[in-house]
Amino acid sequence: MTIDPKKIVMEWIAEHFEEGSIDCTDFPMYLGGTLVRDCQNDIEMVVFYDFVKNKVDYLFQGDGQQQ
Repeated sequence: MTIDPKKIVMEWIAEHFEEGSIDCTDFPMYLGGTLVRDCQNDIEMVVFYDFVKNKVDYLFQGDGQQQ
């Protein structure tokens, strides 16, 4: 069975954020990577699929560490 990392990431984003409250941009440096920007607070995070952990993971801007 083949997985679609981008689809998994986008589903995770849809489950965790209200529609219209964020802007999403492709971030191809990570598998399924998507840059998520909060429209109100200018908070940025990269959401991606971690194939080693077999789950969606994320990094906040300037954090440098996975959550």
